Amino acid sequence: MAGLLLMGQSMLPDTIDYDLKHTGLRREGIYSGLYSVVGKFASAFAPSVLLLSYAWFGFDSKAPVQTAETIDGIRYCAVFLLCIYFGISLIPLSFYRLTERDLKEAKLLA
Repeated sequence: MAGLLLMGQSMLPDTIDYDLKHTGLRREGIYSGLYSVVGKFASAFAPSVLLLSYAWFGFDSKAPVQTAETIDGIRYCAVFLLCIYFGISLIPLSFYRLTERDLKEAKLLA
């Protein structure tokens, strides 16, 4: 997950630089704001789904011991929800078409 976060943060300045070279417009705030909004949404969405999943498996925070079904549910959530979240993140990443060659050509234009 750290690699995915690092990749997104390294793509942001490349996108901003490429956009500046091609449009001449300084839109860092738009890109940074959009990145921040998506990050905040993910930070709220993922734990909400996790809590709903725990509730579905019968998790009780006040119980001294969880049932076997609940413990299995926690394990399923730890594995499958992360895989699902990672898969969802690949959808917008598949639309990212900026290559190293594009960045080099944009720097030559400057």
